[in-house]
Amino acid sequence: MSHKDTQLNLLIDFLSSQDNGMGILTVSGTYFENDKKIGVIRRLVKYDWVLLNSSYRLSTTEIRKSSRDETLSDEDLELLLPGFFTHIGGKFDLTIATVDNAGYVFSAGVRPLFFCEVTN
Repeated sequence: MSHKDTQLNLLIDFLSSQDNGMGILTVSGTYFENDKKIGVIRRLVKYDWVLLNSSYRLSTTEIRKSSRDETLSDEDLELLLPGFFTHIGGKFDLTIATVDNAGYVFSAGVRPLFFCEVTN
């Protein structure tokens, strides 16, 4: 993500269970201002999810920060990311739409976030 002279590079890995309404994701990345590295985020987020109409509502239940790697404060991250990534009880609504047989588009509201390709 980029805005003016800032850039946030993120890698997010999702793992959800359809059986128990729970999931885990890891988020890692680097934040830059004026091409200078400001800090690093590296954390694991546990969440519960429920299906509401055609969207999934994710709610944070636990956050484990990598004390060895993470250098950005929660206050800084709250300016960059939704509360789901920064505090317990944070919410995030996610919609998943099928694109032919190619994969899925994950969206927050009407804004596409990423595409997950189906491989055989």
